[in-house]
Amino acid sequence: MRVLTRESSSIDLGAYSTTVLNPPEKAAEHGDLNDRSLVLKIEGAGCSALLTGDVEEDAEELLVRDYGPAGSIKPNALRARVMSVPHHGSKSSSTPAFLSAVAPEAALVSAGGAEYASLPSSEVLDRYSALGIEVLATDRDGWTAAALYGDTVELFRGPENIGR
Repeated sequence: MRVLTRESSSIDLGAYSTTVLNPPEKAAEHGDLNDRSLVLKIEGAGCSALLTGDVEEDAEELLVRDYGPAGSIKPNALRARVMSVPHHGSKSSSTPAFLSAVAPEAALVSAGGAEYASLPSSEVLDRYSALGIEVLATDRDGWTAAALYGDTVELFRGPENIGR
């Protein structure tokens, strides 16, 4: 087992590289569990994706500070063509500053079912819509996926009962 923090640097995936943006090393053992979620930036060949875990407002604020447009560590490192919606679309995440810093074309959210019946929040979906970000949601679209091919992002969705 290997504990990943943003100090871990990157993971080589051949044509793509993965950079750990969260959690900071000091947060890996302390603090809010959701805000310690692993945030990964996958990029290569002109395409990128941001996987956000369950980060909430506090972690998003630090990510924007460190990797946003005026980032103190690596400016514009949050920008991605596609992203996962943080914390299943909870009201405690997807802040306007975070969404503006990522500026994705599309976002995928895993929610629905008894455990996530109130997610994604309509307020959060409105934030994405206001920025022209296409959202694919498992509660509405069934299974969802994004594939990166060179400089192209392809989005997929299907019936909820596929493979059952």
